[in-house]
Formats: sequence, structure tokens, C-alpha cells
Amino acid sequence: MAVASVTMQPQIVFWGNATEVRDVYTTGGVDTIAAGDLVRINDAGALDLAEAASAGAVHGIALEGDAGSATQIGIVKFGTETLVKIQCIDTVAPEDLDLGEEYTLEVTAGSNAGITSTTTNGVALVVQESATGQPWEDATGTYDETASTNNNSVIVRFTAATLDAVAAAAS
Repeated sequence: MAVASVTMQPQIVFWGNATEVRDVYTTGGVDTIAAGDLVRINDAGALDLAEAASAGAVHGIALEGDAGSATQIGIVKFGTETLVKIQCIDTVAPEDLDLGEEYTLEVTAGSNAGITSTTTNGVALVVQESATGQPWEDATGTYDETASTNNNSVIVRFTAATLDAVAAAAS
């Protein structure tokens, strides 16, 4: 698995019951977090980069970055109705993923996160292909979200089981 061709960070497309939380969470000090990174709140109550799989893997998205030190930063804390647009990893196209299925993430420090085609311990529930969410005809081809093209996007949400759990602090 790789995120070499993933060119954008995840984007919130529908806030739902998400909440913006500023200057509350201290970074764990192990991972360098950039604005737009998916993050999780670890069992010590600090922020780490999101994990690929299992409950507690993702809790929100960073609104600002840190230098890998214990810094307070703001996040958008996801709710169960929050919808996030995320690119598929390098060899995966949106049509390879089933609607209503949960998939793992590919999360690499200093890189954009992507969704994989692995369902074991999946955390990102696919609710729509971005191609079907385009309300217009794109005559230029600039906004290509064809479902059959690798690296195009899907819309996901995170279940209560993922959002309510916590995972151990990164080491």
C-alpha cells in the first residue's frame, strides 16, 4: 500500500454534528501533525496522527500544525454524521469499494491520508463515491472524479464505535 499518488488531504464536505475545538488538545509529542491531518485522541488525552485501523483510530482533523512537541492545537472533532472526502490509495479506485463497508486508512507521517480496500478492522465507512456527488457536468475534465479511476475520492463517515473508543498513545 502506498500514498505516493494521493495528492490531497481529507476534506470535510458535511459538518453534521462535528464540533470545532480550539486550544484544548495537546499533541502527543511523537508525531508531527500538520493542518488537515486526520488525528486521534489517545488514551492519555493527547493528539496523535490517526491510525490505519481499529476503534479509536480517528477522532477528527487538525486545524493547525505543530512541530512534534507538546503543543495545544485546534481540531474539528467528528460526529457520526460528519462526512469526509478522502482519496483512494494508489491502486484503488472508488468502484473497488462497496458502499456501506468500512475500510482501513493509509496514514503516513508527513503525507496525505488515503483509504485502502482492506476491510479488516476498517474505520472509514464509505457512504458515496465522489463521482455520484457532482451536481454538474464538468466540460473541462479538471474535476475528474470518475469512479473507475485510481486515486479518485469517496465520501466516508466514522461510526460511533470508532469515534467513542481510544487507542494507546504513540511511542
